[in-house]
Amino acid sequence: MPPGAPWPNFDVSARPGNEAENTIAANPLDPLNVAAMTCPVGRKNLAGLFLGVSFDGGLTWTRRLVATGAQVGHTCDERLAWDRYGNLWMSHLEANGHVFVGLSADGGVRFRKAADIVPTAPRAGTAPTAPPATRALAGRPDRFSSHVGDRPSVSVGPRSVWVDYTNVLTGAVQAAGAKVTGRGRFGSFSPPESVPTRQGHGDFGGLAVGPHGQALVIYENIAGPRRSRIYTALDPDGLGPRGFGPRGCWPAPGSTRWTSFPPSRTGASAPMPGWPGTPAAAGLTAGCTRSGPRQRSRTATT
Repeated sequence: MPPGAPWPNFDVSARPGNEAENTIAANPLDPLNVAAMTCPVGRKNLAGLFLGVSFDGGLTWTRRLVATGAQVGHTCDERLAWDRYGNLWMSHLEANGHVFVGLSADGGVRFRKAADIVPTAPRAGTAPTAPPATRALAGRPDRFSSHVGDRPSVSVGPRSVWVDYTNVLTGAVQAAGAKVTGRGRFGSFSPPESVPTRQGHGDFGGLAVGPHGQALVIYENIAGPRRSRIYTALDPDGLGPRGFGPRGCWPAPGSTRWTSFPPSRTGASAPMPGWPGTPAAAGLTAGCTRSGPRQRSRTATT
């Protein structure tokens, strides 16, 4: 592109029909190396998830399907994240309800399985009833399985990678992380840990990893027919033994006048945390967006 010229929009998949749950990530070591994924909407043959990879800033793409051959359920909720070593991490929901974590060390050309995160079973005696936050899955045959996740996402920090998701049966937000030491080098993922949530329910979570390995989860809890509340929970030592502390309402009382969000079941919305890139920064920036007739976005720093 000529210097200063605006970049055009690209049809990454070049496939007919609608697509959703899009994700895109750029390699911090080579900004022209971009990867994008999407989930075809309304497909009947469970063909797979689309993956596009570019090494020239989107001018040309290598296109293929991943997560193919599913026999039951569906694969969706794909996410991508690039760490500082040049590792491209992928997460998506598998047909059996587990969370697939993949890793590419060559810019997205090839992926290998890094982990298969299995949501932990509920406590003994828990009734098999989906909570309000996950009733969107009411048509799924595996909806009452004790090892089914939903809406997973992958996040990276300076020396770790994390995955969070919602346990379909219990409605609890869970997270697991692993140490990353270099290109293609990582440790085993920790056992899934439940995040303290209001009445055990949370949904549409997101996770940010701090400069010292802290892990902060942000999620919503439907507070009424027309609003949701946003909560956070911090694991101050990340992969250490301390675990996630008590939940807190975000933003803190008095920091903003806007504390209720449109619920996700009536519109596409999700809280999204992000730690500022400056190592010395101690704040956390978070926001919520909603798609619909009246699009709204809010950002606050705590």
